[in-house]
Amino acid sequence: MLMQTTTTRCSWCLVCLVFAAAVCDSGNSPVRADDGSIAAWGAGGLGQSGSPHYGQSIIPAPNTGFIAVAGGWDHTLGLKADGSIVAWGLNNHGQTDVPAPNDHFIDISGGAEFSLGLKDNGSIVAWGNNDFGQTSVPAGTFTAVAAGGNHGLGLKTDGSIVAWGNNDDDQCNIPEPNSGFVAVAAHSSHSLGLKADGTIVGWGNNDWGQISVPAPNTGFVAVAAGRHHSVGLKGDGSIVAWGENGSGQTTVPTPNTGCVAVAAGWAHNLCLKADGSIVTWGGNAYGQTNVPAPNTGFVAVAAGEVHSLGLKGSGACCLTDGTCFQLASQSLCNAQSGVFHGLGSSCGGDLDGDSIADTCDQCPYDPTNTKTPEGQCIPTVSDWGLAILVLCCTIAGTIIIQRREALG
Repeated sequence: MLMQTTTTRCSWCLVCLVFAAAVCDSGNSPVRADDGSIAAWGAGGLGQSGSPHYGQSIIPAPNTGFIAVAGGWDHTLGLKADGSIVAWGLNNHGQTDVPAPNDHFIDISGGAEFSLGLKDNGSIVAWGNNDFGQTSVPAGTFTAVAAGGNHGLGLKTDGSIVAWGNNDDDQCNIPEPNSGFVAVAAHSSHSLGLKADGTIVGWGNNDWGQISVPAPNTGFVAVAAGRHHSVGLKGDGSIVAWGENGSGQTTVPTPNTGCVAVAAGWAHNLCLKADGSIVTWGGNAYGQTNVPAPNTGFVAVAAGEVHSLGLKGSGACCLTDGTCFQLASQSLCNAQSGVFHGLGSSCGGDLDGDSIADTCDQCPYDPTNTKTPEGQCIPTVSDWGLAILVLCCTIAGTIIIQRREALG
């Protein structure tokens, strides 16, 4: 009789569990990569006939713990969660030899044959080729850096820009008023600055119209510089590109929506979508626009001259309005003026899988944040599944008690 009672109890609970699990399973659980790995493709990889092979697309082991990535012309930089930099690729001028102490870095950028790193105290460290003074960085307190071909840009805490290095095309002559900047970008012979009001200012070589921002010059939230072209990301997730278009680098693919970050190489571009996928376009002679599968889980993008980079990983970014999102990199968080809490950290749990930490979520059990007219969160399928499970097990328990009482 004990066996009969146990079998009856297990059968009821099994039915309950299966039914509740079916109700609870929405099939929309987000895929996350928590290891902070880098994916690289294009020139410098293995087995690519005719492509420059400097190893810029071969990430050294262990490929984990990265929170930011940057592409130089033929080399690559990766920023680790512990504040150290790993560099690889062409090293003919020491551009991958990070100087000691290799710690406390928060931002990175790669130029032609030199590299820049920003420390958490606001100072800039530069290494590599110094033929044009590009590694002779000025003193000051900076919040961002950008490496062009042979010149560098530093964004100061007061919103002004400092430039140094090669100035053959006036790429170091910041136009007035030199104030109100929130981001910088640079390539071989031109520079770009994004202002707090959403406008972009360009200076330097303009033979291809790369510094002539098309109207309306408003609503931009990010900027990137290619060799002879420029790219701007609007607040609505659309991209505007201008300058040379010989490889289709300024022909933005459709649908032109949903982008949260951009990067530009010699003649190609990358757009990071809100869903963690990457869209590419432009020159593809070395496979630099062929995103490797699976094209999911990316949180940042970068571009070298003819190679591309995507960062996979998860960190917590908490914004000033009290909201936060879990899939974040240092650069992506900085672009939204948030506070990045590092790879693997969390602003809280995410029970409904909508990438909003429960501590910041209006309805932490509902990925759509649906509310009643009275402002109450509507129970989701997950809630109903849990309720059904509890009800079923309660009924099963009642039946078991009744059977035991009947059997004495």
